[in-house]
Amino acid sequence: GHAERALERWRREHPGLTSSDHPEIDWNNLREAMYFAGNLMEAGETGRAERLLRSCQEALRKRQEDSFVLESQVLEVLMEIHAAGQRKEETLTIMRRVIIENHNYSGSWMYYSPAFDFLREEPEFQELMAILDAEFSRQRERLREMERNGELPPASGIVYESALE
Repeated sequence: GHAERALERWRREHPGLTSSDHPEIDWNNLREAMYFAGNLMEAGETGRAERLLRSCQEALRKRQEDSFVLESQVLEVLMEIHAAGQRKEETLTIMRRVIIENHNYSGSWMYYSPAFDFLREEPEFQELMAILDAEFSRQRERLREMERNGELPPASGIVYESALE
């Protein structure tokens, strides 16, 4: 099915990542490793996916030690790692922290990312995405108001759309 075709594509396009049970993961290939682990999880190769996700978390930890990384970036990557592993509670906990505690409203990508498909029907996921959508609506209205008041030049060609549409 879909997962097997995705794994075959990964093997062709990323042999360094797929040829070993313990590939070298660092900041530069962290996202690819995370997405590959998600495909492994979908294909039922959960043990291999979990090992890869642990390596992703270790690469993220090392990146934090080696250079300045914003907490919001770390949380978003960690949230993606948990989502790739289909860890519902861990993913939702970080989503709550990012959106509610940290007031980080940059997460519209979560609504479209396949890594979050397993959460789409969860009421809490839908509530958190509704918070994001309300904040986007508020920000869009503020931009329109600024344009009307002459605080901003008109933004030609830009359409302010809802993240949920």
